[in-house]
Amino acid sequence: MKHPNKEIMMQVLELAKKKKSVASFVVKGDKIISKEVCSWKTGKLFIPTRHAEINAIEKACKKLKSDNLKGCWLYSSLECCPMCAGAAIWARVDGIVYSNLEDDRPDNERFDDDWNWIYIRPKDIVKYAKIKPKIISGYLRKEGKKINYWV
Repeated sequence: MKHPNKEIMMQVLELAKKKKSVASFVVKGDKIISKEVCSWKTGKLFIPTRHAEINAIEKACKKLKSDNLKGCWLYSSLECCPMCAGAAIWARVDGIVYSNLEDDRPDNERFDDDWNWIYIRPKDIVKYAKIKPKIISGYLRKEGKKINYWV
């Protein structure tokens, strides 16, 4: 399977829209290994590291019984934060594909002054990594912009 893949990204965006949360998949070849959403604010689990990408990477590693996701691609509905981009590098994914950029969030979803957001793009994190996954930014961005997260 060639990446980025439109069908897979559309599934990611549908899950994000349905759950009103960031969605992320780990894909190996033409098989979806894991599907996850951000769980740090979508229920009773209030753990700040439970981003969709972290959840998807963790689930894929458990399923494959390996900490090495070489041959896998990480798909996300929203641009990865530095923590998630770092986790993808540590997991050795071949590539990261995301739709929305952080700048695409509607004004009503902007974080207040108390939010501790570290705004470093995935491509800038990858610059300093020994293993450099391919970054596909803004894939199906028009479709991704229709999603309202956490509203």
